Amino acid sequence: MTSELLRDVERGIAVRRERHILGRDGHHQLEEAVIYRFGPQKGEVYARGQLIHTRGEHMPLDLGFRWHLVVHNVQDASYSLVGNFD
Repeated sequence: MTSELLRDVERGIAVRRERHILGRDGHHQLEEAVIYRFGPQKGEVYARGQLIHTRGEHMPLDLGFRWHLVVHNVQDASYSLVGNFD
């Protein structure tokens, strides 16, 4: 995975960031991140190192040296019976 991510950064379809803040409200900071800007993976975020809650609501999560796909939590969203957002 590491070589694929770094190759995509070199190709310009992804960018590598340190201390990257996630989301519009900025609740979480990733120690190291690769963010896809183009292609079929556009919008995907991979992280390693520590995930820190910027407002101190929980302890830092150590992701270690392996890359992990970061998925946005939509627990507060409600769904109708057909699976659409209300």
